[in-house]
Amino acid sequence: WLSHRAAATPDDLAVIDADTDTRWSYSGLDAAVDETAGRLANLGVDAGDQIGTLLPRTFLGVCLLHAAQRLGVTLVPLNHRLTAEELGAQIDQLELTLVVCDIDTEPTAVEAVEEVPIASIDEPQWAAVKSFKDVAPAAIDPADRWLLTLSLYHVGGIAPIFRSTLYGTAIVVRSDFDPGQAADDLDRYDVTVVSLVPTMLKSMLDRR
Repeated sequence: WLSHRAAATPDDLAVIDADTDTRWSYSGLDAAVDETAGRLANLGVDAGDQIGTLLPRTFLGVCLLHAAQRLGVTLVPLNHRLTAEELGAQIDQLELTLVVCDIDTEPTAVEAVEEVPIASIDEPQWAAVKSFKDVAPAAIDPADRWLLTLSLYHVGGIAPIFRSTLYGTAIVVRSDFDPGQAADDLDRYDVTVVSLVPTMLKSMLDRR
């Protein structure tokens, strides 16, 4: 959503950070979210992971919400007013990859979290806690390529066109579906996403 808005109205005001009296345009917010997503990636966060946040209202908290969507991860906002014991009971029911805290919530995070990496957006006070800001951001580029194999009179053929436009990624179009040729196209055009019905997939696997 943010990428789409930043492309449509890059100079419009997106956020006023009253704590620092800083204003962020949508393009500026988009860049900050890219940096946040890149730091999460270098902290070992992958698509499908769960990230716990133990933060008050902060600009970085806003960036984390957008960054989670950009990376395809599930953000789990934890209540920073709970005790370590109460948080621990909740965290035990989750499969967190990372917990992000700040200087005020770091003691609670260290007490509540077991066997899950912790990163602080401030200077860490505990040796086991990583510094979120000291992690170099990895490059997060939209490089997906979607191979169209379904007809344009079907949502399976239409949706990837709009999705790719929304995400700023590419589609690969071929007029006819041949199982072997479609399988070859995956490698030939560095395809990362393809929509198929089961019989099409089976025929591709049989041919290749």
